[in-house]
Amino acid sequence: MDVTAERRAEVEELTEVVVGLVRAMPAVAALGLCGSWAAGRPTMGSDLDLIVVTGCRPALVQDHGWFLAAVGDGARVVRQQEWGDLLTEVRVRRVSGLEVELGVADLAWAAVDPVDGGTARVVGDGFVVLHDPTGVLEALVAAVKG
Repeated sequence: MDVTAERRAEVEELTEVVVGLVRAMPAVAALGLCGSWAAGRPTMGSDLDLIVVTGCRPALVQDHGWFLAAVGDGARVVRQQEWGDLLTEVRVRRVSGLEVELGVADLAWAAVDPVDGGTARVVGDGFVVLHDPTGVLEALVAAVKG
């Protein structure tokens, strides 16, 4: 099913809000967009996949308030799951039905020597760097696309 103009606008606005929020958070080293929206092939059933790279993963995962405030629209956490030792997924659903998956990753998730296989799959399938003041995600993308 084609994505409606309303859903595209919702995703664009939400992405801008999250980027603005993380720029003001010293604990966040970088932010990226991955999945179908980054690859340019979203559907109405697509979630919005964001990766936050941080040196403070436990604190950011423990306090969902900052992320729920950014996502807004009556969002509620519907799942939290660990993916190995370096990434925690926090999935929320907005009243609109849009699900937003925030992957909170340790800095080591973005390591390039060597690049983790799971990380390479995420980045290789479509990835857009949204905030990267230290270049950690740019280096990762370059290593994966090599």
